[in-house]
Amino acid sequence: MDYPAPVVRKVFICNNGKCTATETANKLFETLLDMIHECGMDEYDAPTRIKCLISGCLDVCENGPVMVVHPGAVYYQNVDREALQRIFDQHLLNGEVVADLVHHHKNQAAKE
Repeated sequence: MDYPAPVVRKVFICNNGKCTATETANKLFETLLDMIHECGMDEYDAPTRIKCLISGCLDVCENGPVMVVHPGAVYYQNVDREALQRIFDQHLLNGEVVADLVHHHKNQAAKE
C-alpha cells in the first residue's frame, strides 16, 4: 500500500475577523491554495506537500492578516498578496523564514 508524501509545511490563516476582515483572510487563503495547486504540492503523490487551513484566532489580533507556518510556528503579519508570494517562494518552497514579515510575540521580543 502506498502512503501519501509527508506534509512538510502546514499553514494556518486567521479568519476570526479581529486582526483583519474575514473576506481578506478568505481571499488570502484562496490565493495560497491556488499557488500550492499550481506547483502540484497538493497532490497525493507529490514529493513534498503543503497543507493550508483556515483557523480561528491565532492570538495576535493586530497587524493582520496573520498566518502561522509549521513546523517552527513562524507567525507572519501584514500578509498581503506581495508578502504571500515572498512567504511562498522563500519559506514554503525553500525553508527560509522571511524575517521582515515575522511577528514577534511580546515575551519573545523581550528575550531577543
